[in-house]
Amino acid sequence: MFTADVAPKLKDKFDYILLQFRLPGGAWIQSRDILANPDYISRFSMNFDHNIGDSEPERKGFDRYKKTIWILDPGTQERQGLRYFRVLGIYKDRTQKPFTSTEMAFIVNSTSITLSGLTTSVIEGTHNFTIRKYDNNVKKIGVYLMGDTTDVPDYVPEYGRYIASEKEIGIINPIDGTISYNYAFDSTQYKNGKYELYAKAFDSEGKKIHETYHKEFSIKNKAAVPEFSVEPGCYNEKQVVRLSSKSPGSYFYYTTDGTTPTLSSQRYDATRGIVIDKTTTLKVFAWNIKYENSPVVEAEYIIDPTALPSGKWNFHKGGTDRLSYLSDKDLNRTNLTKLEEASKNLTIRLEAINKRIQTEVAQKYLDLAGSKAPSAYNTKHKVIAALTWDDTKVQKLYNKGGMYQKYGVDQRMLLTIIYQEGTGSFNTNSEVKDKYGGNYVQPDFEKDIAAALENHGVKKLNAYKYYWKQFEDSIKSLAKTKGNANITKGKGDLYQFLNYCTLGATIENGVITKVSTMGMYAEDNDWWSKVKTIFDEIVENNGNNPSEKYSEFVKTIKTPIKAGYELPKVKFIETSNGKVWSDNNTWLSGYSLITAVLDDSPSISFPLKYQMKANNADTSNLIYQVQTLLNNNLSPDLKSMLSLEVDSHYGRRTTAVVKLYQQQNNAKEITGEVNEEMFNLLKSGSWKLTKPGEGKYVLKDTGNYSYYEWVSTDSSQWMSINKSRNDLVNKAKELLTVHNGDPLHYFWGGNFGRDGGAYSGYHKNWGKTEKVTVGGNWSTGKNVPYGRDCSGYVQWVYYQITGIDIGNTTYAQKDGIWLEEIDRSQAKPGDLVYNENFTHVGMYIGKDTDGLPMFIHAAGSAYGTPEVKSLWGDDGNSESLDKLREMDNCYVTGRVIISKFNQSLNDPQYSRIKSSAQFVISKDGKDVVVPYRDVKVIKESNRPDRFEYHDAKTNTKYQASIKSLPMDVNNYGQNLKRYFRVKVRFSEE
Repeated sequence: MFTADVAPKLKDKFDYILLQFRLPGGAWIQSRDILANPDYISRFSMNFDHNIGDSEPERKGFDRYKKTIWILDPGTQERQGLRYFRVLGIYKDRTQKPFTSTEMAFIVNSTSITLSGLTTSVIEGTHNFTIRKYDNNVKKIGVYLMGDTTDVPDYVPEYGRYIASEKEIGIINPIDGTISYNYAFDSTQYKNGKYELYAKAFDSEGKKIHETYHKEFSIKNKAAVPEFSVEPGCYNEKQVVRLSSKSPGSYFYYTTDGTTPTLSSQRYDATRGIVIDKTTTLKVFAWNIKYENSPVVEAEYIIDPTALPSGKWNFHKGGTDRLSYLSDKDLNRTNLTKLEEASKNLTIRLEAINKRIQTEVAQKYLDLAGSKAPSAYNTKHKVIAALTWDDTKVQKLYNKGGMYQKYGVDQRMLLTIIYQEGTGSFNTNSEVKDKYGGNYVQPDFEKDIAAALENHGVKKLNAYKYYWKQFEDSIKSLAKTKGNANITKGKGDLYQFLNYCTLGATIENGVITKVSTMGMYAEDNDWWSKVKTIFDEIVENNGNNPSEKYSEFVKTIKTPIKAGYELPKVKFIETSNGKVWSDNNTWLSGYSLITAVLDDSPSISFPLKYQMKANNADTSNLIYQVQTLLNNNLSPDLKSMLSLEVDSHYGRRTTAVVKLYQQQNNAKEITGEVNEEMFNLLKSGSWKLTKPGEGKYVLKDTGNYSYYEWVSTDSSQWMSINKSRNDLVNKAKELLTVHNGDPLHYFWGGNFGRDGGAYSGYHKNWGKTEKVTVGGNWSTGKNVPYGRDCSGYVQWVYYQITGIDIGNTTYAQKDGIWLEEIDRSQAKPGDLVYNENFTHVGMYIGKDTDGLPMFIHAAGSAYGTPEVKSLWGDDGNSESLDKLREMDNCYVTGRVIISKFNQSLNDPQYSRIKSSAQFVISKDGKDVVVPYRDVKVIKESNRPDRFEYHDAKTNTKYQASIKSLPMDVNNYGQNLKRYFRVKVRFSEE
């Protein structure tokens, strides 16, 4: 029986309320056919029942219609399967289009097999369908396709089915005990059009038991884009370009005059190829009878041997005149030419890079990129293939770089930078940052080299041509210190200009249109000298000391400046933003860099006030000086509490600190602004800021209204509770085994703030997949199991025992009213421990038998994803991690763990904590986490491995999906050493 509810105001407008139906693959029985036949009207017209009253308040006032209908004799096996229904409202005014409800689907009778997996109406490439078997009498499953594989199908309205010959496209031989089977449908084997895919079940005698409902879809593939036999680039002689495609049977149409090709354009002749004997833009698309036309692709070829700049520098001309990646045989040859010797030096260096890509770089990229990794580079194998260097890639670099030789760019400089970066990339990927905030590898070589050429190869090099003398003088004028020793040993040459925060010149139509400041290429302030050393090794045709000669040569080939544009004035200053890579493989901070500062910075004058901002690179600006003085005049016991980040930005904290100075030093007005008089008082040291007593300052309010409030930490005012510190530690340890013996997952941003407020007990969504919405982490944007981050974890633990909400984040906890810093020697179990910059927190839980301090914390991956170990431990049943990474919804997450430290604060060592994989099954329509120990790998020939869970209680087997990989957390890297006590008196105190 079906029902339909109609609003009273519409009832009188309808002539009929009809019930429609159709079978899969068919059309709806037409309303005009129903209305033309009295028997059909009687069969499909719904009958008025009553006005709905108070028994259903949400439908009060509606009129209800009902209809009972037999659904095609469900006892007949041939007619089992899916049926679709909807309701039509036929208006009395037949000029109005009938009202149509949403569709409803019902399966008639029981099914032996089902077919699922279609989530879109259009299929491209390969699409996976899932066939499930529920009847042990099924001995064979056939997969069938109907549609444009044969003739255009005829249509029979009364049955709603296509009449066309079907095509069997796959056979599955079921295995006893196995329910689910995957069928990969390759749509590229068929021409574009409309299709139906379905499955049939047969018994041991070949008799059909069941036919699934038909999955309807359209195939819409495009022909593969044409591929060029000759890489686009600069050549000194004509080239013959040949075209190919991964779509068999394709034809190519092209133009060489810059216009977009059509089917009327020149058709490619494979016997002749395309002769390029002058600078040409080649545009091509592929046509294929089965598919849509491919996108138009283009390639630019520059044939101009005279394009090399004149001067005392010998460039490579391309072709055979270039460096090569040598084979093993050529590497071991003797009596090499100068060019071959230089190629040998290059090859040895690139081989070292390739090894590092395999052992370190590729995995690090995946860990840092997380969900940002494009599908072309989302597995270790793909990243290694993209980053690895060979002679083909060297040739591509020469071709790309050749177009910039007219500006003085030598491709050997690019190869030098590749080796010095050490990753196989120019590290231009602004979407993927390393742990120090710098750009990391870009696997897409086209994007990588384009960014390297535009940003530094062209922009910085062309700016150097006009600013080299001023830059050189600034280097020579520096007084040598420990921090700038690597800088002063240089001469202000091109390599230092590329290294530091200098200038870049934008070029449009061959002329400089703008000069602006640019960031550093490398934080290492000695990067430039290493680049020179490598450059000297691989340049063979410019005599001795080629690096110095090249720097001098670049000065001589100035790029024209656009008429009317005036180069900006600039000064080069020494800053302390540099680093040096130590022998212990760590970065040492506090070293110098050279930074360019344009004179077009906004003018800053007294009074200094909220939201003023100056160029932080210019340390002479007034805001920079005031922030430095405010920090210097703090008493030692206030420095950790009130010290400002000296960033030349007069923000909320600066405003609040200025108000404190004005209050303590009896200023006439508390404005939060600094006038010239206050500046001089700070400069002379007359104004100081001291701690008023036992307590802490808490930052309040926002913007210009911000201020610091003094909060006393008199221990007599602390909260007393009838719970022990042991209760607190045990509550923290509960989350080590919350998921079937496994720890709670780390979830970036997991705290009471996300949950909508504090609560007791476990959150209902812990372990369920949720999207990470807070930025700044590898997991941002990914769907991972919900849990707690480090601050949210200790927040939850304290609330369960004390009822106190200490804050959502580490900064909120530090700046709140509940924490008091203590000495390490005073630590008791339950005290909180933060790292130096308050980006991580854990809970001290006592010492182990060796006397080493132990901490429990939610260990995330802010400093590198925890190392992933084999799936099955040491039992010999280890699966490929690369393969698992490609599985849907498979990821590595942090967990709640216990770590140990050595007594030395400067040498933290974490114990290795193992965490198992997590699996889920679909049970009663819900995802259920199951113990990983009860999950087995089922290997089948010619099919992907799958995971199976056996429920011993019900003796039922389920298809299992992996939701997270196991991991070992080792050397987590968080130096927890600042101890804090929450202001609570426990029962034993």
